[in-house]
Amino acid sequence: MKGTEILGISTVGSVTVLKLTNLAMLAKQLWRMLKQPEKLLSRVHKARYFPNGDIFSATGDTIRAWGDLWLPRPRSFKPITPVPVGGGSIRVAKLINSDSGEWDASMVSAYHLACELEDRPCSSTLGTLDHWWWQKLWHASLHNKVKVFVWPACLAALPTHFNLAKRLRASPGVCPFCQDAIEDILHVLARCEFARVVWGLSSFTSLLAPPPDVIKLNFDGVTFYQDGEMGVGVVARNNLGQCVGWLSRQIHSAGTGFLAEAFAAREAVILALCRGWRSVIIEGDCAMLIYKLQTRERDLSTEGPIINDILFFISNLQSCCFNFVKCLNNFVAHFFCE
Repeated sequence: MKGTEILGISTVGSVTVLKLTNLAMLAKQLWRMLKQPEKLLSRVHKARYFPNGDIFSATGDTIRAWGDLWLPRPRSFKPITPVPVGGGSIRVAKLINSDSGEWDASMVSAYHLACELEDRPCSSTLGTLDHWWWQKLWHASLHNKVKVFVWPACLAALPTHFNLAKRLRASPGVCPFCQDAIEDILHVLARCEFARVVWGLSSFTSLLAPPPDVIKLNFDGVTFYQDGEMGVGVVARNNLGQCVGWLSRQIHSAGTGFLAEAFAAREAVILALCRGWRSVIIEGDCAMLIYKLQTRERDLSTEGPIINDILFFISNLQSCCFNFVKCLNNFVAHFFCE
């Protein structure tokens, strides 16, 4: 039996075990350096990293909060929020209360919330579809024939003229309808004029694209009362209607549908900050939440802390607009939160 099976963890969990093992080994080396300072390893590390003190005498007076590598998370070792105006001169010591030795909550609340984004999928392309995506696809509330069609489409395995030309060399690869471009997956489903006419005759409600240099984020949240969990989903599009990012997360806590929507809205704002989008339009199908965010007044309800977090985060954006949309126009975000 494999070690991961004995521990009762998955292959993904084994990565976490390896990470914890590495941290334990580093702690062991530190302990050895403290107990045996005369050793060559201890002297080399001291001369290299703290020649004028010891590892416990760090004050952060010379470490730039947005310019140096000083955070254990995320993997960039830097804050993931954009540099605020005048933030380039802020030192780490300003983020810590010198009396208590704890974080200054007024300075780092955004970082504590953004740290939760570590190890979450933020985007996907046709070439990097992972196991999580396939699970979402096969468990979606869709007809089986739709799933069977989407599967080869995501793998670029549909018998388009481009694929036939590569495999059989008996097709010119050009679209037989418009005779104007190579018929690949994107062309046959979206770019071809004939395909656009077909989509225009469907019952789907058209989505209004955002202006240039503006990203539109749709969010949705659901509550799974039987499992005691909430799910949130976010999808981001540019002015061409292309998906430029998405997020899906399960929150292991019971709550109301309104609370799930508030969590989803906060995830949408954090995603915008992570990706560096300065001008955004955020849409959701919860009219009450959208109204509260549009008024931008501090909320004292149960969901108030989440709403206040959102209002704090959007202050770092150049422009942010909240719009209400019907559930039919929000079905993609709903798909990611299930």
